[in-house]
Amino acid sequence: MEWERVRMYRQNLHYLQSTTRKPGQAQNIIKVEKEVKDNSEKWLNIEESIVKQKSRVQWLQLGDENTTYFHASLKTRIAQNKITSLTTATGRVGNNSTDIEEEIISFYKQLLGSCATQLPAVNPLIMRNGPVLNRSQQA
Repeated sequence: MEWERVRMYRQNLHYLQSTTRKPGQAQNIIKVEKEVKDNSEKWLNIEESIVKQKSRVQWLQLGDENTTYFHASLKTRIAQNKITSLTTATGRVGNNSTDIEEEIISFYKQLLGSCATQLPAVNPLIMRNGPVLNRSQQA
């Protein structure tokens, strides 16, 4: 039911945004568009909250019934979030926790109080060689 309402608000919003605005109607259309957008976001948040709650209940039930699965999933998640190596700006690779910790601290100390004229960009070729999350892991 909520998804239908969200879809309806999105369709209305799309229609309002695609209509040509005449000089006399501009303020009225903008007001209606804002109301539709606010309602759409409200119902989308409600639906998202419901889905999260259902997912959490299911996860807790699986965790209670199958602790091996629950703990294996937890270990996998911890392993995915762990930084195992870090390459410095000079090209040196740190593999142990002390080197990684020192490099992170030094990086942020260097940033603190400095003004960047150019921000370094992430090289997508390097990122593709490392582990990548699939769609289900990104959610």
